[in-house]
Amino acid sequence: MEIKFSTLWKSGVYKFQQLRDQNYEYAICLGLCPFDAHCWVISKSTLRQHVIGHTPQHTGQGGTDTFWLSFPVDQPPPWLEPYGGRLSKAFEVLKSIARTPLQRTH
Repeated sequence: MEIKFSTLWKSGVYKFQQLRDQNYEYAICLGLCPFDAHCWVISKSTLRQHVIGHTPQHTGQGGTDTFWLSFPVDQPPPWLEPYGGRLSKAFEVLKSIARTPLQRTH
């Protein structure tokens, strides 16, 4: 597991930073607002489809090793829906992963 954390930015977005194609099977993205919390448990294969290789965080010197997932707190992208949102849903995703043998994605 890779764990990423974001508080609510002044602009109303979460920004989960420094996502890389490293040795993990799932990323847990935990977002905290002043009065709420959100969580997504995302497979690395899904991150490769939507984030890794698509949304570079640093572009200096042609940097391509770090990416970020950024979205308005009240409008996560539709592809994130199966991976959580509410803490209870993310917990269900975690429980289903615990019952399933991991498939190597790297």
